Amino acid sequence: MRLVTAATIIAEIRRRAEVRAQYISDAELLAWVNLGLCALLDLVLEENETFNLRSGTINLVSGTSSYALPSDFYVLRGVEVLDTDAKWKRLAPFVWEQRPRQVAEDVARTSVKYELGGIMVDPTGLETPGGPSVALYPAPNWTQSAGLRVWYVPRLTDLVLASAGPPAVTANKVDLSNGWDEFIVQWCVVRVRAKMQEDPATDIALLRESSERIRRSARKRDLSPPGRIADATGEDAGEDDLRWAQDQPT
Repeated sequence: MRLVTAATIIAEIRRRAEVRAQYISDAELLAWVNLGLCALLDLVLEENETFNLRSGTINLVSGTSSYALPSDFYVLRGVEVLDTDAKWKRLAPFVWEQRPRQVAEDVARTSVKYELGGIMVDPTGLETPGGPSVALYPAPNWTQSAGLRVWYVPRLTDLVLASAGPPAVTANKVDLSNGWDEFIVQWCVVRVRAKMQEDPATDIALLRESSERIRRSARKRDLSPPGRIADATGEDAGEDDLRWAQDQPT
């Protein structure tokens, strides 16, 4: 574990770009740092889909199709339902083209499909954010406490800078593996160069170098078993087959 604060990253950005606070404020650099963190997470997830994976349970309600996902949800990795034998069964994504057949099926735990939602349309026709949700098709005809389990990657929490006066804000930290903060620094320096109307070519090259290093590192963080062929739909999976199919680098 390597905990890094926003203040440390901002200080390094100022050192690399040789920019003073009178030209670019700490607040503006902090906004870029948090955007750089988001870019870093997306970069890592391209190579390691289960990075920082966590799970959460949701109460199933008979006749209810849509369920809100956890407040820190970012990327969905899997959905499972608790069966009568107290074992978790993996659900397959809902295939829109197969909706006539799927809706006509008898409602059973093994026949339910899921679909990721996020934007709800209100009666006025205006799109309003309804929050990320998962919809089950057909809607379950049973009620089960904590009967739905979702596997997901959480979104990042923004870094803050400590404030001087009361009430004091404690500066939070982020765990960056083995120098991954170099990507954030270079990501921000490129933007500093652009704002200061300076040539960012060298910094862009360094950013690409840092990106490739992180990609290689992200692939090797999980020394998993060799890749294998798996049923992506979940329809042919055995009742205990909850293993993840992983793409291994060649």
